[in-house]
Amino acid sequence: MLNWSDLFKYIKLSLGLPSGFIEKTDAEIKEWIILTTIPAFSQYFPDTAVAGIDVNQAKYRTDNHNVYKFFDTEVPELPIFDIRFCHFSQEGDLMMGHPIEGVWGMGELREWAVYVFTARFTKQFSSFNFTYKFIQPNKVRIDGYEHIGGTGYVAVEYEREQPHDLRKIPNAMKKDFMDLALADLKIQIGTIRTMYGDSAITTPFGDIPLRGDTLKQEGNELRDKIIDKLSDGSAPGIIIDIG
Repeated sequence: MLNWSDLFKYIKLSLGLPSGFIEKTDAEIKEWIILTTIPAFSQYFPDTAVAGIDVNQAKYRTDNHNVYKFFDTEVPELPIFDIRFCHFSQEGDLMMGHPIEGVWGMGELREWAVYVFTARFTKQFSSFNFTYKFIQPNKVRIDGYEHIGGTGYVAVEYEREQPHDLRKIPNAMKKDFMDLALADLKIQIGTIRTMYGDSAITTPFGDIPLRGDTLKQEGNELRDKIIDKLSDGSAPGIIIDIG
């Protein structure tokens, strides 16, 4: 699991400065990554969470009869991007003939599958086919739910910005996230250093060339590369029917 200590170490070693000199403190680096890197990464690989709505409680309701609030109780300050699914009670499926129980053996599987398919297909044209839409910052409009007297509990699965403690960064994307953070920091430091021209910084370890333009260019090139990779990695798979 990625943490801030490992990320700081990676960034400083990757910059390859003999003195370890960076214009920014760890706190300032962290602030910049939260402001730039995490939101950018989250656009391609957001975190997912689930929140419940009790439509009978006033705190979830709004002035609009079919618009409800939902709350991120884990990390409430994180921006919510969109809703993936709304999960309703199974009464609609059961009304359309969905089997109550599963199968007890292979002999029942064929008939069970037919009932499930029929129920789900029919539900699309019934009053139980609710539609929903995300309304920023934390609301969902559910059309058709109250029309059938819908009451009770709705589970909302939604996408949000990655938590700022980095614990939810996917392990498979850890290196890409660190490189994106490195790129954002190179751009920031390079921009600062370009204001001082081609001079050098004098330190106890000797003079260090600023290389502002070079550092900024390296950062932009690395960032473009990582964003392209994230974009390709987050694209949905395409199924081609050649039958």
